[in-house]
Amino acid sequence: MFKLVESLGICHTIITEEKKTKTGEKYIAYNASSPDELALVNGARHLGFAFRERDEDGNMVIDMLNTGEVKKYKLLNLIEFDSARKRMTVVVKTPDDRILVVCKGADSIIEKRLKPNQKALKSTNQFLEDYATQGLRTLLIASKYIEEQEYISWSDKYNKALTSINRDKECNEVAELLEINFDLIGSTAIEDKL
Repeated sequence: MFKLVESLGICHTIITEEKKTKTGEKYIAYNASSPDELALVNGARHLGFAFRERDEDGNMVIDMLNTGEVKKYKLLNLIEFDSARKRMTVVVKTPDDRILVVCKGADSIIEKRLKPNQKALKSTNQFLEDYATQGLRTLLIASKYIEEQEYISWSDKYNKALTSINRDKECNEVAELLEINFDLIGSTAIEDKL
């Protein structure tokens, strides 16, 4: 369960803003590009994994509400969601100094990027089918750890793609190299309330 909550708490583009209540208490408000992303990050906060901010050093600062601990995930790369990719990916250095890649997106897209023989895929697909019949919007979440050298090699290619004439096309091609061989973490379902 924690892996899913951790993934939801770090795989997003949320911007935070410190505000005050009428009584003067400080709290952190989330500003999101989509209501789904807002709901997922709020869900992670509700379960004790509260995104506080991106600090000046590029860390995603997380308050572990159940323990009082503060964790920092160094944001290395953010590959944003778009309608063609139907997924978003973050690459972070975890507090224990490992490189973690987290990807969330449409089930049909993420499923193709999983390692073969994922044990939980059959039961997850049943959940997705049940959610869909209820009219809920669904996502799959997947992750993997990579070695430092693999990351450096990929990052060099990605940085070159960012400055190329065909930036979007080349960035997507390089992203494809990283967004493979994931372990399935789980799924989400969100009700569309207007």
